[in-house]
Amino acid sequence: MADATDTTDEGVETTEVEVDDARQGLLDVFTDALGDAVVGSHIEPGRGLWVRVTRDAWVAAAEVAKLRLHFTFFDYLSAIDWMPSPWGRYEDSAVDVGVTPFDPTA
Repeated sequence: MADATDTTDEGVETTEVEVDDARQGLLDVFTDALGDAVVGSHIEPGRGLWVRVTRDAWVAAAEVAKLRLHFTFFDYLSAIDWMPSPWGRYEDSAVDVGVTPFDPTA
């Protein structure tokens, strides 16, 4: 990891930004392999890399991690359902009231 600093034309030093070259390199591999399927990412220097891909790219992302990067430990997969909750956002929420609850038998 390296600290990146910049100096303005007036000679004033700007805020330091910690750069994690190793995790950036991993992200570059994912981005090169998956292209537009990478829809977001976050690097926490010295701690972790999070890569957000489209649902259709989950298998391809796993293959990149295993076959190209030789990762052998799978840590976390998450999904978010952006549909409105049929019961409101909270137990007593007035939001989404009137939406029929999902009936899996229908």
